Amino acid sequence: MNVLARSSLWRLAKDESKQVDEPNGSIEQDIRVQDATVNSPNQNQFEHFVQTLNSDNANVSRMERKIEKMESQIATLVEQNNQILAKVKRISDKFQTGLPKTEFPIKTIEELSEIEAKVTENYDKYVDLFRTILAPEGVKKHMSRILSTSILMSMNYSGTGSKTGLNSYVNLNKCIYDSQKRDGYTFADYVQDVRRAFAKMKNKVYKAKTFAKQALRAEKKEECEKDLKKLVLPGSS
Repeated sequence: MNVLARSSLWRLAKDESKQVDEPNGSIEQDIRVQDATVNSPNQNQFEHFVQTLNSDNANVSRMERKIEKMESQIATLVEQNNQILAKVKRISDKFQTGLPKTEFPIKTIEELSEIEAKVTENYDKYVDLFRTILAPEGVKKHMSRILSTSILMSMNYSGTGSKTGLNSYVNLNKCIYDSQKRDGYTFADYVQDVRRAFAKMKNKVYKAKTFAKQALRAEKKEECEKDLKKLVLPGSS
Protein backbone atom coordinates (compact mmCIF):
# COMPACT_ATOMS: atom_id res chain seq x y z
CA MET A 1 0.00 0.00 0.00
CA ASN A 2 1.42 3.33 -1.01
CA VAL A 3 1.65 6.42 1.11
CA LEU A 4 -1.43 8.05 -0.37
CA ALA A 5 -3.62 5.09 0.40
CA ARG A 6 -2.45 4.89 4.03
CA SER A 7 -3.17 8.61 4.52
CA SER A 8 -6.70 8.20 3.24
CA LEU A 9 -7.38 5.29 5.56
CA TRP A 10 -6.09 7.28 8.58
CA ARG A 11 -8.40 10.22 7.87
CA LEU A 12 -11.35 7.88 7.45
CA ALA A 13 -10.67 6.22 10.82
CA LYS A 14 -10.34 9.61 12.51
CA ASP A 15 -13.68 10.80 11.14
CA GLU A 16 -15.42 7.67 12.39
CA SER A 17 -13.88 8.16 15.82
CA LYS A 18 -15.28 11.72 16.02
CA GLN A 19 -18.72 10.50 15.05
CA VAL A 20 -18.64 7.95 17.88
CA ASP A 21 -17.42 10.48 20.54
CA GLU A 22 -19.85 13.30 19.70
CA PRO A 23 -23.03 11.67 21.12
CA ASN A 24 -21.32 11.06 24.51
CA GLY A 25 -20.24 14.67 24.72
CA SER A 26 -23.74 15.83 23.92
CA ILE A 27 -25.20 13.61 26.66
CA GLU A 28 -22.76 14.92 29.26
CA GLN A 29 -23.63 18.48 28.29
CA ASP A 30 -27.35 17.74 28.65
CA ILE A 31 -26.75 16.26 32.12
CA ARG A 32 -24.82 19.34 33.20
CA VAL A 33 -27.63 21.59 31.99
CA GLN A 34 -30.20 19.51 33.87
CA ASP A 35 -28.11 19.60 37.06
CA ALA A 36 -27.78 23.35 36.78
CA THR A 37 -31.53 23.62 36.27
CA VAL A 38 -32.26 21.45 39.32
CA ASN A 39 -29.73 23.11 41.61
CA SER A 40 -30.52 26.70 40.64
CA PRO A 41 -33.71 28.15 42.23
CA ASN A 42 -36.32 29.41 39.87
CA GLN A 43 -38.13 32.74 40.24
CA ASN A 44 -41.02 31.32 42.28
CA GLN A 45 -38.70 29.64 44.74
CA PHE A 46 -36.70 32.82 45.17
CA GLU A 47 -39.82 34.89 45.77
CA HIS A 48 -41.06 32.35 48.33
CA PHE A 49 -37.73 32.52 50.15
CA VAL A 50 -37.89 36.32 50.24
CA GLN A 51 -41.46 36.24 51.56
CA THR A 52 -40.49 33.77 54.29
CA LEU A 53 -37.55 35.94 55.30
CA ASN A 54 -39.74 39.04 55.42
CA SER A 55 -42.33 37.18 57.52
CA ASP A 56 -39.66 36.08 59.99
CA ASN A 57 -38.38 39.63 60.26
CA ALA A 58 -41.90 40.89 60.88
CA ASN A 59 -42.40 38.29 63.65
CA VAL A 60 -39.15 39.33 65.28
CA SER A 61 -40.19 42.97 65.13
CA ARG A 62 -43.57 42.19 66.72
CA MET A 63 -41.86 40.20 69.46
CA GLU A 64 -39.47 43.06 70.15
CA ARG A 65 -42.39 45.48 70.42
CA LYS A 66 -44.19 43.13 72.82
CA ILE A 67 -41.07 42.85 74.98
CA GLU A 68 -40.67 46.62 75.04
CA LYS A 69 -44.33 47.00 76.04
CA MET A 70 -43.96 44.42 78.82
CA GLU A 71 -40.82 46.13 80.11
CA SER A 72 -42.68 49.43 80.17
CA GLN A 73 -45.59 47.86 82.07
CA ILE A 74 -43.22 46.25 84.58
CA ALA A 75 -41.47 49.57 85.15
CA THR A 76 -44.86 51.21 85.75
CA LEU A 77 -45.87 48.50 88.24
CA VAL A 78 -42.57 48.83 90.10
CA GLU A 79 -43.03 52.58 90.34
CA GLN A 80 -46.61 52.19 91.58
CA ASN A 81 -45.47 49.60 94.13
CA ASN A 82 -42.77 51.94 95.40
CA GLN A 83 -45.32 54.73 95.75
CA ILE A 84 -47.68 52.44 97.68
CA LEU A 85 -44.89 51.31 100.02
CA ALA A 86 -43.85 54.91 100.62
CA LYS A 87 -47.44 55.87 101.42
CA VAL A 88 -47.84 52.91 103.80
CA LYS A 89 -44.62 53.89 105.56
CA ARG A 90 -45.82 57.48 105.98
CA ILE A 91 -49.11 56.26 107.43
CA SER A 92 -47.31 53.82 109.73
CA ASP A 93 -44.89 56.48 110.94
CA LYS A 94 -47.75 58.87 111.57
CA PHE A 95 -49.68 56.19 113.43
CA GLN A 96 -46.70 55.26 115.59
CA THR A 97 -46.09 58.91 116.41
CA GLY A 98 -49.71 59.30 117.47
CA LEU A 99 -49.69 56.30 119.81
CA PRO A 100 -49.70 57.10 123.51
CA LYS A 101 -46.79 56.09 125.67
CA THR A 102 -47.16 52.54 126.97
CA GLU A 103 -48.57 52.75 130.49
CA PHE A 104 -49.00 49.11 131.38
CA PRO A 105 -47.94 47.06 133.08
CA ILE A 106 -47.14 49.47 135.91
CA LYS A 107 -43.58 48.94 137.17
CA THR A 108 -43.08 51.38 140.05
CA ILE A 109 -45.03 53.06 142.85
CA GLU A 110 -44.46 56.38 141.10
CA GLU A 111 -46.12 55.09 137.94
CA LEU A 112 -48.97 53.73 140.04
CA SER A 113 -49.58 57.20 141.49
CA GLU A 114 -49.50 58.70 137.98
CA ILE A 115 -52.11 56.21 136.75
CA GLU A 116 -54.32 57.02 139.73
CA ALA A 117 -54.26 60.69 138.71
CA LYS A 118 -54.89 59.90 135.03
CA VAL A 119 -57.82 57.65 135.88
CA THR A 120 -59.33 60.43 137.96
CA GLU A 121 -59.08 62.85 135.03
CA ASN A 122 -60.31 60.49 132.31
CA TYR A 123 -62.31 57.79 134.03
CA ASP A 124 -64.39 56.45 131.13
CA LYS A 125 -61.35 56.10 128.89
CA TYR A 126 -59.61 53.86 131.40
CA VAL A 127 -62.73 51.79 132.02
CA ASP A 128 -62.71 50.87 128.34
CA LEU A 129 -58.95 50.37 128.37
CA PHE A 130 -59.01 48.02 131.39
CA ARG A 131 -61.89 46.08 129.85
CA THR A 132 -59.71 45.46 126.79
CA ILE A 133 -56.54 44.70 128.76
CA LEU A 134 -58.20 42.20 131.09
CA ALA A 135 -60.21 40.36 128.42
CA PRO A 136 -61.18 37.61 128.18
CA GLU A 137 -60.72 36.08 131.65
CA GLY A 138 -60.64 39.12 133.88
CA VAL A 139 -58.65 40.11 136.94
CA LYS A 140 -57.84 36.61 138.22
CA LYS A 141 -55.97 35.62 135.06
CA HIS A 142 -54.65 38.89 133.70
CA MET A 143 -53.83 41.19 136.62
CA SER A 144 -50.18 40.95 135.55
CA ARG A 145 -51.12 42.99 132.49
CA ILE A 146 -51.78 45.95 134.80
CA LEU A 147 -49.22 45.38 137.59
CA SER A 148 -45.79 44.02 136.74
CA THR A 149 -43.97 41.49 138.90
CA SER A 150 -41.45 44.13 139.98
CA ILE A 151 -44.13 46.14 141.82
CA LEU A 152 -46.39 43.23 142.67
CA MET A 153 -43.96 41.72 145.19
CA SER A 154 -44.01 44.90 147.27
CA MET A 155 -47.83 45.10 147.34
CA ASN A 156 -50.98 43.38 148.52
CA TYR A 157 -54.57 44.46 148.37
CA SER A 158 -55.12 45.78 151.91
CA GLY A 159 -51.60 47.12 152.61
CA THR A 160 -50.83 44.81 155.54
CA GLY A 161 -47.37 43.73 156.62
CA SER A 162 -45.61 46.93 155.52
CA LYS A 163 -46.78 46.34 151.94
CA THR A 164 -48.26 49.01 149.70
CA GLY A 165 -52.00 48.50 149.52
CA LEU A 166 -53.77 48.56 146.17
CA ASN A 167 -56.94 49.60 148.01
CA SER A 168 -55.38 52.98 148.76
CA TYR A 169 -55.69 53.82 145.06
CA VAL A 170 -59.43 54.31 145.21
CA ASN A 171 -60.15 55.55 141.69
CA LEU A 172 -57.94 52.92 140.08
CA ASN A 173 -59.68 50.13 142.00
CA LYS A 174 -63.13 51.42 141.19
CA CYS A 175 -62.20 51.85 137.53
CA ILE A 176 -60.90 48.28 137.25
CA TYR A 177 -64.03 46.99 138.98
CA ASP A 178 -66.33 48.94 136.65
CA SER A 179 -64.48 47.52 133.64
CA GLN A 180 -65.36 44.01 134.89
CA LYS A 181 -68.80 44.72 136.33
CA ARG A 182 -71.61 42.46 135.17
CA ASP A 183 -74.83 41.06 136.57
CA GLY A 184 -74.20 39.48 139.97
CA TYR A 185 -70.57 40.59 140.14
CA THR A 186 -70.10 42.72 143.26
CA PHE A 187 -67.20 44.81 144.49
CA ALA A 188 -66.56 42.14 147.12
CA ASP A 189 -66.22 39.60 144.31
CA TYR A 190 -63.75 41.92 142.64
CA VAL A 191 -61.67 42.25 145.83
CA GLN A 192 -61.59 38.47 146.19
CA ASP A 193 -60.43 38.10 142.58
CA VAL A 194 -57.68 40.66 143.15
CA ARG A 195 -56.46 38.82 146.25
CA ARG A 196 -56.41 35.55 144.34
CA ALA A 197 -54.56 37.20 141.48
CA PHE A 198 -51.93 38.54 143.89
CA ALA A 199 -51.52 35.13 145.52
CA LYS A 200 -51.25 33.35 142.20
CA MET A 201 -48.70 35.77 140.81
CA LYS A 202 -46.58 35.69 143.96
CA ASN A 203 -46.67 31.89 144.12
CA LYS A 204 -45.44 31.80 140.57
CA VAL A 205 -42.53 34.05 141.51
CA TYR A 206 -41.75 31.99 144.63
CA LYS A 207 -41.81 28.75 142.65
CA ALA A 208 -39.50 30.23 140.04
CA LYS A 209 -37.08 31.35 142.76
CA THR A 210 -37.22 27.95 144.46
CA PHE A 211 -36.59 26.17 141.19
CA ALA A 212 -33.66 28.48 140.47
CA LYS A 213 -32.16 27.80 143.92
CA GLN A 214 -32.58 24.05 143.50
CA ALA A 215 -30.95 24.18 140.10
CA LEU A 216 -28.07 26.22 141.54
CA ARG A 217 -27.58 23.77 144.42
CA ALA A 218 -27.62 20.83 142.02
CA GLU A 219 -25.06 22.53 139.83
CA LYS A 220 -22.78 23.26 142.80
CA LYS A 221 -23.14 19.69 144.04
CA GLU A 222 -22.16 18.34 140.65
CA GLU A 223 -19.13 20.62 140.55
CA CYS A 224 -18.06 19.47 144.03
CA GLU A 225 -18.35 15.82 143.05
CA LYS A 226 -16.21 16.45 139.99
CA ASP A 227 -13.60 18.22 142.13
CA LEU A 228 -13.55 15.31 144.60
CA LYS A 229 -12.92 12.83 141.82
CA LYS A 230 -9.92 14.85 140.74
CA LEU A 231 -8.32 14.68 144.19
CA VAL A 232 -5.56 12.12 144.63
CA LEU A 233 -5.97 10.31 147.95
CA PRO A 234 -2.81 9.58 150.01
CA GLY A 235 -1.31 6.18 149.19
CA SER A 236 -3.36 5.77 146.02
CA SER A 237 -0.42 6.49 143.71
